[in-house]
Amino acid sequence: MKHPRIIFSLLLLTALTLSCRFTASTPVATQRTDAPAPTDETIIPGTPASGTIPEGESAAYDWSALDQTLESFVPGKVDGLTFLLAKDGQVIYEKALGNQTMDSFLPIASSTKMPSAVVILTLVEDGLIDLDEPVAAYLQGHINWPADKAAITTRMLLNHTSGLLNPGCISNRWNGTLQACAQEIADAPLEFSPGTQFAYGGGSFQVAGYVAEVVSGKSWNDLFQERLAEPLGMTQFTYSGGTLGSETNPRIAGGASSDVVDYNKILQMILNGGQYNGKQILSLQTVQMMSASQISGLPLLRSPGEDDLLLGYSFGFWISDPSIHPGSNGPELSDQGAFGCTPWVDLDLGYSAILLIKDRTRTGTEIWNVIRPIIIRELDQ
Repeated sequence: MKHPRIIFSLLLLTALTLSCRFTASTPVATQRTDAPAPTDETIIPGTPASGTIPEGESAAYDWSALDQTLESFVPGKVDGLTFLLAKDGQVIYEKALGNQTMDSFLPIASSTKMPSAVVILTLVEDGLIDLDEPVAAYLQGHINWPADKAAITTRMLLNHTSGLLNPGCISNRWNGTLQACAQEIADAPLEFSPGTQFAYGGGSFQVAGYVAEVVSGKSWNDLFQERLAEPLGMTQFTYSGGTLGSETNPRIAGGASSDVVDYNKILQMILNGGQYNGKQILSLQTVQMMSASQISGLPLLRSPGEDDLLLGYSFGFWISDPSIHPGSNGPELSDQGAFGCTPWVDLDLGYSAILLIKDRTRTGTEIWNVIRPIIIRELDQ
């Protein structure tokens, strides 16, 4: 007999069926400090703030096969890894191997995109940003936004359909400002007409981050703390620290660092319909939107993923095709990074997982593809 699905998963899958498509150098691990436990009662009973498995919880599952498989990758494939698995608000498995511990803190590269999108979507819900309003309306008087980019919207920025290029200021120039970087991106030529193709990159997220600064009147780092870190009790996830961070020009698409405990809180919030620690971070409607592809029907000009394994992309999430990536009725939402960080949520089986390594995307994908069937077999029985 299968375990019962969480209520939100059923609501979300139903909504997805009925909904219409929206328009389209190696890092070094450091250690995280002890995080204070949230004071609010968690919306999902029993969620451990530290990531520690509650007494008796691990006895409900047999993770010996998962243990053996993860251990087979260290050493050999990677020097170390950290892995955390949570379901129904409980951490049900955690593992640290090699030169990493459960407190290891690493740059997560493109796994930054989904959390950044969440921050911006909270501004959408507050009426400060309209996803389909041209961003020129917000940028006027702050930077020179050229006429050839007049049609670009925040929805396009967060779904890589804007046509904006990716100049050096998004990756290796940290002595400037987010405003100056947005201007540099605006001054570059368009790669294609806005809204007509999908081209994965970081420039569009950088502009979206600056739009967020303009409408909120706050720096990106302060905005992140207020909108996401503090409500979720996150103390380690940072855009300004780590090896890629910056105070003045945070890399919105790929410059954050985190441990698995903090990142999992975001994943659990998504699984719980936008709620965490008794707070509604996002509405259920917004979470449903994040789970439905925003790029259906658009040609893929540039994509780091295997196109035949994807249903699409939506606000920082890759959406896996359950018919080709079998074992769950899906969809599965993931946000992989260049160093191999691999976070994902399974909306059907109601679990979240995050693998943190210091290698490359392909290695993270290889480990994911091996451990995923083991997890599904154990949960779906």
